[in-house]
Amino acid sequence: MEGKSSKKGALESEVLRGIQEHSLRKDGKGKPTLIHCKEWERRDATVEQKIPLHAQLRELIREKIADGEYAYGQPIPSERELAATYGLNRMTVRNAIEALVQEGVLKKVQGKGTFVTQSKIGSNLYKLQGFSKMLLSKGIQPSTKLLYTGRRRAGLKYAAIFNIDEEAELYRIIRLRLGNDEPFTLEDTLVPYDLVSQIDQYDFGVHSLYDLFAANGVDLDMAYETLSLVKVRNPEAKLLQVPTDSVVFLHECKSYDRDSRVVEFTKSYTNGQKSYFLADRH
Repeated sequence: MEGKSSKKGALESEVLRGIQEHSLRKDGKGKPTLIHCKEWERRDATVEQKIPLHAQLRELIREKIADGEYAYGQPIPSERELAATYGLNRMTVRNAIEALVQEGVLKKVQGKGTFVTQSKIGSNLYKLQGFSKMLLSKGIQPSTKLLYTGRRRAGLKYAAIFNIDEEAELYRIIRLRLGNDEPFTLEDTLVPYDLVSQIDQYDFGVHSLYDLFAANGVDLDMAYETLSLVKVRNPEAKLLQVPTDSVVFLHECKSYDRDSRVVEFTKSYTNGQKSYFLADRH
């Protein structure tokens, strides 16, 4: 019991230290006061607060992500490991993790663990809406089937698109996007291989390419997009579960960073029976 109590005390001290460092501001008289957070029951302007253990652990995990100790795309310690480290019961740990999952900070992958999906908490990195968020906003459950990842030579065509040497390497990601377990879009994406460190170590069936860009300081600025109608044959038709020679949308997107470099080229084949496109005019 003594060891367990000291671990809880260590957790409380570590979290409260973070609160003092990051949550102090000046009041009208120049006196430091604690910023109020709804999860915390503040009694006064001292650090004498009642903070639930699950909230303490949640904030500690958040700090470790922000500091880079728990890196983007990597698993955090298991529930069992966190419980043992801080002398907490599994339910307390589970509640802390679940809160961060609900916020989109962590993601649980069955059989693999719980992964970091945001590199900096609370940062509005991009206004671009990804496939998953778009479907969720429509009440559709998204999922992704990773079909292929690997390196390839740029060649004449893609050297011109990316403005790189023909012998330069690109990294290719082919994914089938599903909504309620039905295929919506087949995506074929290319990015410069040296753009993101250890890009081939990431599971793109789990992680977003845009989140990976954000975590590695690739700041997207604009995209050039075209939309056309094409006939598809196998394997595209089979993957989209449409007859051969069916007409589908072909959406091509070339994304640029703030230095006007092309950092992504994606071709998406989308079943028009299940999707539509909107264009805003400003």
